Amino acid sequence: MPMDPTNPPAQRSAPFRESVASSSGGNDSGLKIENMLLEEFNYASTTAYQAMEDRARMFNMYLLVVGILGSAFGAIYPLGGAKSSFIQPIAAVVLFAAGIAGIAFFVLLIRLRQAFRQSLITMSVIKEFYIREFQEQMPTVQHAFRWRLSGIPAGERAGSATFIVCHMVGFIGALCFAGCVFMSDELLRDNLLNTRIAALGVWQSLLLGLVAFLIVMVWMVGYYRRSLNAKDEQKMLDAAEREVDKM
Repeated sequence: MPMDPTNPPAQRSAPFRESVASSSGGNDSGLKIENMLLEEFNYASTTAYQAMEDRARMFNMYLLVVGILGSAFGAIYPLGGAKSSFIQPIAAVVLFAAGIAGIAFFVLLIRLRQAFRQSLITMSVIKEFYIREFQEQMPTVQHAFRWRLSGIPAGERAGSATFIVCHMVGFIGALCFAGCVFMSDELLRDNLLNTRIAALGVWQSLLLGLVAFLIVMVWMVGYYRRSLNAKDEQKMLDAAEREVDKM
């Protein structure tokens, strides 16, 4: 498989890639199980590296998008005045779009974290296979591997990079939805003056914005906890360990 030298974290050569001479009437001498395992391990390590790189790239992209929208909103909104008939609808639409983008990036970051974990488990299974195969020739071979299948934590602890990045995106997205609801209620009150709906004034808009923020934030936190549930991830680790025991 041709490899892009700018993407893999540690591209390494292998003798079977350079010479695959076959014996007369036999199979290709390069078709060996250790070669296939090496390629599988290399592929898993590359996908794990790319998942972490994509996480940082997506987070930076989201902050850039939110920063551009926020700057445009801050520059345009004062020009039309606080009660402009066209600035407020545009602001509400922009904030809603930013909130939708926040949900999309939030889900994508969780998917990248799950992809990274699958790659990590794949590499660990191959390690366990080699440890078991060479246990008799090298009784202390297991001490050479610090990162093993049994050491992979289940779930995502509070304060980790994934926790901080995902909750930051969720917080900003919830703020965007709160701002959208606030602007929409302001428009509604402007069109329904001297009615019960307009009685509470700006406090009503703030209250509705706070409710929208809490609803979106609670949903995102719940989605994060369900997607990275420690029990479900422990089941995946137990299944991988059972596969190793069958080798």
